[in-house]
This record gives sequence, structure tokens and C-alpha cells, in this order.
Amino acid sequence: MPSESTCCDCADAHFPPPAGPIRLSADGRRRCWPHDAKWEATIAPEHAAKLRAFRDARATREHFDTYETLALTCGIATVAAAVPFTAKAIRATLEVGDLPLNRLSMNAWDKAAGALPMPGRTTTANMPDFRWGPLPGWLAPLEAACKAGQRRWLPSLAERVCILKHVARHHKAGWPPPPLPDPATLPFNLQAAAGAP
Repeated sequence: MPSESTCCDCADAHFPPPAGPIRLSADGRRRCWPHDAKWEATIAPEHAAKLRAFRDARATREHFDTYETLALTCGIATVAAAVPFTAKAIRATLEVGDLPLNRLSMNAWDKAAGALPMPGRTTTANMPDFRWGPLPGWLAPLEAACKAGQRRWLPSLAERVCILKHVARHHKAGWPPPPLPDPATLPFNLQAAAGAP
């Protein structure tokens, strides 16, 4: 019996990246991303679309749960105070469909996450280039957890921005969390592929 990290089709052990995580397909075989994509192409297009939509919803919920845990560790009120935009501006951005909050200045997010602009240097988009600055104060509980051996690493700059955006979206602006996807909404033969118990 292959392990959970071994693909049945190529008999190789994979760890993401490069081949991506192993998925349990509807026929009960574990497959790496390339072989899973080939298998998915063999099922009915409407079933494949439902399976992709379910997996996307599950990934969205997993992202929410991950950053909710990090935000709770840091303290919601502390992180919310570091968000560089008002609740009104965040709500207005969300209402036009920009859930990642990309219409709001990326420079402001980076500064709030602890990056410092480098004078005289710009990126290809004529934006200021940034360097690592001191850790922001709202990250102190995670830093303490790392020093105590409860966490293995501090969040990267991108992860810090995700924590800030998560708190801005769901706590400061009051946007509802994504729903938990229900495998029962899929055709029976696809429930295993979706990871249903």
C-alpha cells in the first residue's frame, strides 16, 4: 500500500512543490497533481467543474482558518489597530468585489507588515523597493511563541500582509467568513476525490 505522499500512477513520493500534494481521486487512487489533472480530464466536464469549485471553496476556507488562528494568536484588536485603512475604505473595496483588497495601496500593507522603503530604489512598476525592517509590535505573540519553541518560524512579509488583510476583511469590515464546503453537494462518485470522509 503506497504511503499518503506516494502517487499510485507514477509510484513516486511527492512533496509540494514541485508535483504538488497527493489527492485521493474518486476511483480511490492517490495521484500527484499532474496525474490528477489527467484523471480529471477523463470525467464528465460538468462533474469536473463541480469538483474544481468544491476544491476551490475548501482551499478558501482552509486559508481563512489558517489566518484566523494566526490573527487570534496576535490578538485581533492589536492587529486591527495596525491595519492602515479605515473600515469604510475596506468595506467599499469589498463591495466592488475585490476580496483580496488589492485596490488598496500595497505599499501601505507592506509598511504595516514591517517592511521599510529603500530610498532611491524602485521596482519595475516604479514603486519603492522595500527591505526588512524591525518586526511590527503586533507580531510579538508569534515571536514569543517561536522563542518558546511553540512555532518553527515567523511569518514572512507576504504572510504578515495576509494576516493584516484577513483581520481587515473579516474583523474590521465585518465581512462574513467563507462557508464550509459540503461534499454531499457533489455527485456520489466524486465525493472521495473531494476528500469526503
